[in-house]
Amino acid sequence: MVFFSLALAPAAPLRLGAEEPQAPAAVAEPPAGQEGQVREPKLGPDTTVGRDIFIFKTNVAQRPDVSAQALLRVLGVLPAERLPFFVARNSGRIVQMIAGLEAASAEGRITPLEYEAITAELRDFEVRTIQARREGGPGTPGGSGRRNAVDALGDVVVAGKTGDKERKTAALETAVRENPDNPSVQVAAANFCNEDKSFDKAAKFATAALALDDNDPDAYKARALARASLDDRKGAIEDIKKAMSIDPQDESARVLAALLESRKPVTTLKSVASVEDIKRALGAQEDSGDA
Repeated sequence: MVFFSLALAPAAPLRLGAEEPQAPAAVAEPPAGQEGQVREPKLGPDTTVGRDIFIFKTNVAQRPDVSAQALLRVLGVLPAERLPFFVARNSGRIVQMIAGLEAASAEGRITPLEYEAITAELRDFEVRTIQARREGGPGTPGGSGRRNAVDALGDVVVAGKTGDKERKTAALETAVRENPDNPSVQVAAANFCNEDKSFDKAAKFATAALALDDNDPDAYKARALARASLDDRKGAIEDIKKAMSIDPQDESARVLAALLESRKPVTTLKSVASVEDIKRALGAQEDSGDA
């Protein structure tokens, strides 16, 4: 994969190499009669915003600071009326990024000052990091102001860090209940369940996401992992091929397809959040197969 440093005015230059953006597929406006469902605003395949969306989405796990800078560029140029819809439609990915920022800070991969700067900028768009939640205020449990889907999913991340499974389950149920028409929340729920090895629930959440948006590759990937873990290899391969047909540039889907078609167990893979995680799982399976 080719990496390069991308600095697009007016944002500050990125510190780390971001994945080279290809032209992403255009996203659709809500069809007539489905305005209540959360769908991403149409931005076009060859725009600067489209490229930044690609960088944001493909760096949430391994390079969350790069992802955050790209997200800030997107949020900074979107019309105000589109911002809530974009944040809602990408809430699952945003929360992956938020969890990644917290981990990167704890591991020293980003400095406290960098984390605070990102937190402050995201707060302006009602995207609250774990750091922002510690400071209290709008969106946090017991705080003032309105909550959004990112806040609801953030509750799940925070609950998960406590090790209290009942608390995490309750937070997840609340997030889904508060956002019944948001496919990104359903996909996030599927991913959380895959991580917890609750594969039946993961498959159900992913299926619910597809009922809301049958053109969501992340939902197909989440269900593919759940189905493979439930020994439904045929269904898993069908799902991952569907994801690849929707987004041929999604490397994680291609690598997951290779893992599934190897007909080896996927027990070493907890999620499809990053290409690197899937590659490690594939490598581990190949090593065990060669032993």
